[in-house]
Amino acid sequence: VVVVCRGDRGAFVSTHGADMLWRDRSFLLARIQEGARRVDRAVSSLCGLTVGLGLASLSAFACERLQRLQQLQLKQLQQQKATSETFAEPLVRRLIRKNSRLGVAEAYTFPNSVPLGTGTFGVVFLAKHNRTGIERAIKRIDKQLVPDPQMLSREVEALKLMDHPHVCRLVEYFETSQHMWLVTELCRGEELCDRLLNMPSGLAEAEVARLTEQMLQATSHVHQRSVLHRDLKPENFLFVGGRDGQRDDLKLIDFGFSIQDEGTSSSSRSTATVGTLMYMSPQQLRGEPASRSDDVWSLGVIVHILLTGQFPFSTNDDRRFQEMSDRGLLQKDVQEHLAALRGSPQAVDFVQKLLAWESEERISVEDALQHPFLSNCAGEQALSPQEVPLSAEDVYQRCARFSASCRLRRIVMAAVAQLVGEAGQEGTRARAAFLEVDRGSHGKAHASDLGDFFRAGGLQSPASWPSGATGRGKFVPTGVANGMSYTTFLAAMMEDSVITGDERISRAVFDLLDADRDGRISSQDLCIRVGLSSGDSRQTLAEAFSTIDQSCGSGSMDFPSFLQLLQAAPSSTEAASPSPREAHSWTPFLQVQRLVADFTAAKLREVNSRPSSAA
Repeated sequence: VVVVCRGDRGAFVSTHGADMLWRDRSFLLARIQEGARRVDRAVSSLCGLTVGLGLASLSAFACERLQRLQQLQLKQLQQQKATSETFAEPLVRRLIRKNSRLGVAEAYTFPNSVPLGTGTFGVVFLAKHNRTGIERAIKRIDKQLVPDPQMLSREVEALKLMDHPHVCRLVEYFETSQHMWLVTELCRGEELCDRLLNMPSGLAEAEVARLTEQMLQATSHVHQRSVLHRDLKPENFLFVGGRDGQRDDLKLIDFGFSIQDEGTSSSSRSTATVGTLMYMSPQQLRGEPASRSDDVWSLGVIVHILLTGQFPFSTNDDRRFQEMSDRGLLQKDVQEHLAALRGSPQAVDFVQKLLAWESEERISVEDALQHPFLSNCAGEQALSPQEVPLSAEDVYQRCARFSASCRLRRIVMAAVAQLVGEAGQEGTRARAAFLEVDRGSHGKAHASDLGDFFRAGGLQSPASWPSGATGRGKFVPTGVANGMSYTTFLAAMMEDSVITGDERISRAVFDLLDADRDGRISSQDLCIRVGLSSGDSRQTLAEAFSTIDQSCGSGSMDFPSFLQLLQAAPSSTEAASPSPREAHSWTPFLQVQRLVADFTAAKLREVNSRPSSAA
């Protein structure tokens, strides 16, 4: 081993000069101690820096983690609130399901074999539901007659999306190897075309405006669901079948030719020429991609027939019509008919805009609903007492009561509304109220619409009423502040007697929610039928048991407890404001977050304040 060190004179020595090292040992020891102290300070500084960086990094990670947890909890609360408020719309689509447990002949009784109507691919029969006694219209479609197998699935999926007073609702469907059976609500009235046959010179403008507004509202709802109907014609609008003294309203049917509206890209849009020839737009006849303006043209043809009793061209023969289109004579012929149209200036202008030859110049459905022809004719016919909408105060009180109900009871109310629809006088008045609220024809009662409806009804804001929203919708209860679909609105307006008055209805809904058919509604059943998460399902059942002052016990609900829940309706004065549990659920989390942040900041201050020689 050779030891080399720095001498006091700057000379280097080795082992042969050990005596010199011995003489200068005090100097050497001092140098070594000084070097050790420098190394110690360097190591201490490095360790301190490392610890400081580590703590800072840990603090940043902790803060980021806490922020993510905060955002996640906020998102969960928002999702929970949104689920609580708007669950009915997706719920209704889930309840419209393929019935694989029973055959159509087991679930329904057909009083006679005389069809209500016939179409290109099927026949419609009257039927009665065996469990509830509710009458339905069942459309039997022969699969062998359908040229495109996708037509059936498109029709079912399109009908599942529809939820509007002027669109016929799909209840359920059955399928065999040969047939598809579509079960819909029953319209007892005639087709619009039958009404026109009895009025060969057309209808009065006020009645035309009333019916046209309903057809436009139905079409607007279809388009807002991103669906193109592609076969609008008088045969596809049915009258509901008004009671004595009531006006008859229309409902749109037959979505067999409908397709999804995929936007403006022509490469993704269907160019197939389908529909009824003389109601096709010029663009459809040329094989251009389908668009919303095609449905507008079809409505224009219908309105022209309603006003005059005639098509807006010189023939009603398909072959002659196709020949005129192929030879380029149709445009001039339509324009001559529009120029010769007689009626009020508003009516003439309205039809001309609906039947503009170029699709870019054609009026949109939304603008058509605002046209003076419709607004000037509104209110010219008196309403019968059965048709008067529910008052603003009734609507508010029922919305507040619906919002105050536990979630499971609201699920049941939505299911009952899906089953019975607009049945009874209260259903008719609720439908009228929804149409009054939905002035923008959104197909949904938004908070702003409800607020306007309440103010138009002269409502003030009593201290006993909760204010669940701000701005224009400040009178809207919290539970419905995000708006309601039509079925949700019917559920909210429903009287308790509809839910509890007929045990067959209650039993049908109970069996519908009892997915595993074990005679009890469990959290797993709610996951399957309603689409709730496991946690939400358990919470929904716990909330329901708490409402009827029972313990969860086995974690599932039998039919007697179910009936007790339905009878435990909250009063309309119970506020629909956020629950204390929801309002204070952030407190523990924020306290923990504050403690961790304070601890981290204190530790950083402690490290930074230590001397550089401290570890």
